[in-house]
Amino acid sequence: MTKTQSPSWNPRIEGLRGVSILLVFFAHINPDFKHKWGTLGVAIFFIISGYVITGSISRQISASTPHELTLRIFLKKFYVRRARRLLPLAITVILLILFTSLFDSSADEKQYVLSAIFCLLYAGNIFGYTFGYTDLAPAIGHFWSLAVEEQFYFIWPILYFYAFRKFDRKINATKWTFIGILVITISHPLIAATGKTPYTLPTTYFDLLLMGCCMSLMKDKIEELKGIRVIFINCVGFLSFLIIILSSSSFITSTSSLFYYNFNALLASSVFLFALKSNVFNCKVLRFFGKISYSLYCIHWPLFYFWRTFIGGGFFSMASAGALSILISLLSQRYFETKFYQPTV
Repeated sequence: MTKTQSPSWNPRIEGLRGVSILLVFFAHINPDFKHKWGTLGVAIFFIISGYVITGSISRQISASTPHELTLRIFLKKFYVRRARRLLPLAITVILLILFTSLFDSSADEKQYVLSAIFCLLYAGNIFGYTFGYTDLAPAIGHFWSLAVEEQFYFIWPILYFYAFRKFDRKINATKWTFIGILVITISHPLIAATGKTPYTLPTTYFDLLLMGCCMSLMKDKIEELKGIRVIFINCVGFLSFLIIILSSSSFITSTSSLFYYNFNALLASSVFLFALKSNVFNCKVLRFFGKISYSLYCIHWPLFYFWRTFIGGGFFSMASAGALSILISLLSQRYFETKFYQPTV
């Protein structure tokens, strides 16, 4: 299969995606890890996703003929492309998790089956509110974030098609997107003040996805920034990156329980802007992990969980599990997943 490079492909965003998956990867390889890397890695993932998918939607509309610019044809093309990219690996991993759980004496068979159904329907994030279970089955729990992402994409493409594409100026679309971000951002401390922590509900993360969408809409203006503004973005972004890497989870959580999600969003968005304006993330190693990020995200956690269950969780044991998960992810991305979709890079 011939590989083609998307005209909008940004190696720095690919590198930042690599940073995101490595944050999640190292948080999961050691459950007692004192840093909050996993949460912040997922936050950055959401922003990247909103940015990339908005650019993809925009290019799809621009490349469509007038006949193709109907909601039915537009959505069909969009969701078929998403399904070909995501479902083959997701279905394979979920089925393998179900099979492996049969050999785990501690596994709740009903929980695993119900969790698998919810995850295949991209509703895993709400499983904890049903059937009396507090969360997804252990080895499949990481699929909650993929559900949040897809739920957003049941809304955003329709909004973009019906409203934003009709505006004469992008500033109008950006304004309404920013209002959406503002409303959700304000809701975080208000919800926290009631004592509720709806960790996996989609609205908790829609502001991050909308931030990515907004930055995609403002892409041209961001690229035009020069001088002191770029220096400011780079300084704030670099400082935010250091906070993510060096600060313990207790520091981030104690920043204020009311503003916990807002603080995470601020760090993630600052690092994302930093990546747009800096070559720090244009590194072959980071781009390698960015390229296999979806594969590694799906594969690493169930492999880690069952590896600890059946083999053990010592340092060298988990180092072997980590290396194996990277190898399997590379093989999956290169020889399995690309059979179903046309890679852009």
